Amino acid sequence: MNMEKNLSRYITRECEKLGSKKQQRNFIENFRFLMMSNDRDFQNFYTKKWVNDHEFYSIVDTFYQLNNLWMLSEFVHIHKPFLTCQLPIT
Repeated sequence: MNMEKNLSRYITRECEKLGSKKQQRNFIENFRFLMMSNDRDFQNFYTKKWVNDHEFYSIVDTFYQLNNLWMLSEFVHIHKPFLTCQLPIT
């Protein structure tokens, strides 16, 4: 329990140091993603490398479950070429 309080205080202090509400929101959303995602999804999001279908949709599902549209939109924007390459040619 003491460790949880210390972590909570640390997160609060670090968040309060940030200059704007946007930076604070970004900090909190990144922290939530770190805590809730698995290692592979976390690494795939931050490496900005090309991801396969499974990796892409796994990350999208995690953001959706967290109701984290902030990071979801960033991820989709970065991987826009992935989405356009997946469309069937007619």
